[in-house]
Amino acid sequence: MESANEQVFLARQPIFDRQKRAVGYELLFRAPRGFQGPASTDQEDAALISEAVLAFGLDTLTYGRLAFIKVTRSLLLAGLPPALPARQVVFELPNDVGAAPEVLDACADLRHKGCRIALDHFMPNDEIAPLVPLADYVKTDMADLPAVARQILSTSHAALPRIVATRVETADHFKTAAALGCASFQGGFIGRPVMRVTNDIPANRLTYLRLLRALESPDISPRELEDLIKPDASLVYRTLRAVNSAAFAQHNRVDSIRQALTLLGCDTVRRWASLWAMTSFSAGAPDELVAMATLRGRTCEIVANADVSGTLGDGFLLGLCSLLDAILEVPMSGILAHLPLPEEADAALRGRDNHSRRLLDCIIAYEHGDWDRYLALANKAELGINVVPSAYAQALKWYEKIESVSPAA
Repeated sequence: MESANEQVFLARQPIFDRQKRAVGYELLFRAPRGFQGPASTDQEDAALISEAVLAFGLDTLTYGRLAFIKVTRSLLLAGLPPALPARQVVFELPNDVGAAPEVLDACADLRHKGCRIALDHFMPNDEIAPLVPLADYVKTDMADLPAVARQILSTSHAALPRIVATRVETADHFKTAAALGCASFQGGFIGRPVMRVTNDIPANRLTYLRLLRALESPDISPRELEDLIKPDASLVYRTLRAVNSAAFAQHNRVDSIRQALTLLGCDTVRRWASLWAMTSFSAGAPDELVAMATLRGRTCEIVANADVSGTLGDGFLLGLCSLLDAILEVPMSGILAHLPLPEEADAALRGRDNHSRRLLDCIIAYEHGDWDRYLALANKAELGINVVPSAYAQALKWYEKIESVSPAA
């Protein structure tokens, strides 16, 4: 491989607890070579996982949370790849792995080393039953959940595996799975808007929404940026605390927004202020939803900056706003009425086909690990297949740094 960032397709699917907090991420890997020619071997898959983790760093991929990684039977028997820290890894075993002695021994050995075991696409049967006491998680589709929940919760094992409901795509799915005793949830429900009875946006949220739009003006000057931040005490506090953090190791204390702009530049401070403005108006929304919007915004920005057509404008705002309906629980049309955007971005967020919409759909497919759809959309958007993987990798590393200097309100 020339570079893991360029050659490996990598996406994450968050796994949530009952409070809709991300407790881990399923990591999805694919090498572009896997789309042409023969399927990759287990040895190549193991190397792919190791190289991707080494290139990105597991903390960058999961922020210290659990990493759920699918493995085949032979990969399971080969043991833990050296690049993976055992206590952070959950090996997902396929439903046809069987329960032969060597499989049971491999699972016991991995658990002894600190790994966790998940049984993927789990359905109770005699063949898989010996593995259940060794499993920390069983993952099952919403369609099979009632039968699985009854079986697992009625067993007499001292330590029951946690049930992870998958394909949880709506708020009703989430409620149903929680009522059936699930501890964890995976699926697109977190990004699906649940509309409130009223379409009105509270005044305090409107203020931050308008501030966000002003901050994202491509023509903003350092003086205008300073004037936008200074009236908001929380933005001033967060900016000064961040710039004085150990991550930036300033020799002299910075005590004004103008100093911060001089030291770090307009773009860095503008991004911080945008993120904190978004945090302020998204109070009550799941943290992971805000993180998803931020990562999407940064990925769009990097791709837009490399776009030769020049039609995309500020990709950051395009990606960031694409989840505002889920965050604010207000239809996108109502949000856009208060957030005047360039015509191209406005049309894209309303779902109309244009260059920006094609880019956005391409990035969303990549985020979901829907590789075939991603390739088709990348071709439609006239993007090289490595443009989005590279941008997404950069966005992950950027977000990790942003998080390390982002003080609480």
